[in-house]
Amino acid sequence: MFIPTNLLNLEFEKVRLEKAQRLLVKNTSSLQTHLVISSLFGNLGKLIPSPMKSVLKSFFLIINYKTFIITTLAVLSTYICIQLELTAKFPDMLVGVAIVFPVVFSIGSAYTRREAALQRFSDFKGHAIVIYYATRDWTTNKENDLPARVSHIIGEMMFQMKDMLKGSPKRWSENE
Repeated sequence: MFIPTNLLNLEFEKVRLEKAQRLLVKNTSSLQTHLVISSLFGNLGKLIPSPMKSVLKSFFLIINYKTFIITTLAVLSTYICIQLELTAKFPDMLVGVAIVFPVVFSIGSAYTRREAALQRFSDFKGHAIVIYYATRDWTTNKENDLPARVSHIIGEMMFQMKDMLKGSPKRWSENE
């Protein structure tokens, strides 16, 4: 029976929208992204479809001022080495050992951490649904608002967890 799950999702969406409206005023990163897109494309920003805006937003999360600083330093150092005729011969094995292996291991460990986090998050969601069903089905008085309150609390917890995980690690201690 999917009605309670849908009610839980509906309550979660309601809580999520209320929080999003409150956080919209405080959230400057989305405003900055919107301003960057608007400044680059002018009035074309309104004509860009929503999926394209999300692609551009993710692009600007990766390509930022630090990228341009590193690129400028790399080009400048290459130019200086060419002008001063500085050359070096690196063995291929050094590149393989010093760069490739750490990258492979870091990708593997990141994947393992992600899988463990997803497992814990799915456990949390499963337990939350069980708590909702318990409050709905096991109460002796069926004419109470306990399931609705539990649904609201679970939705609030899910939204706060999402907000905490999307935020910076500096704010994690204040959310505990």
